[in-house]
Amino acid sequence: KSVLGSPLLHGLSKDLQKDLLAMGTFRKWQRNEVLFIDGDPVDYVYYLISGTIKEYYSDGFGDEFLRKIFNPGGYISLHSVVRQQQFYTYSCMAVMLSDCFVIKAENFIEILKQESELSLKIAIILSGEYENSCRKKCLCKKVKAVSKVAGYLLSKQNNGMCPNSGYQSNLTCCNRQIDLRPLELSACDVCLVRETFTRALAALQKQNIIRSWRGVVEILDEDALKEICGIE
Repeated sequence: KSVLGSPLLHGLSKDLQKDLLAMGTFRKWQRNEVLFIDGDPVDYVYYLISGTIKEYYSDGFGDEFLRKIFNPGGYISLHSVVRQQQFYTYSCMAVMLSDCFVIKAENFIEILKQESELSLKIAIILSGEYENSCRKKCLCKKVKAVSKVAGYLLSKQNNGMCPNSGYQSNLTCCNRQIDLRPLELSACDVCLVRETFTRALAALQKQNIIRSWRGVVEILDEDALKEICGIE
């Protein structure tokens, strides 16, 4: 059901949905297990069902630089499959136990050539990711940490995903709830250290704008977040 409700499959014809599901399989990665590394061929499209996965660059001397964080509902390497260069220019690793639905790239490209509605879906997904990426880059230029975090929460809210089903708390699951775990990566995503990121969350909670519980945040006042980060 989670795959059928994904942005790529939702709304497609039942026959096309059936074909895509038949092409794929479910795979699991343990914490710190690598999905692919820089230079590997692009072999699969990944849809993250549960867990957290990071994309990163390495300088070859042991230092890593975060490229992107994926939470449930994200497509990994989708843009790589549809571009001409069929080799990864970055690496990808599971931050925690993660489950994905995967489709072989060659099969995906073949059906993509035949189905225009699928091509349109991909264009919509990738354009949304580009817009989200642009917003985050702008957030990194904001001087105040609280402004960065407020804008980041609004950006994360837009994917409409609830925390994974294994999470238990006193928060009610809805599309205003955001799973920021692990906080180190979320902080890095907006160029903050974890301590500063956590203090900013605490400041927003003190103003009753959000409610936070063990890395999961519920937005209580969206208008206040927009005002803080300068969105009209």
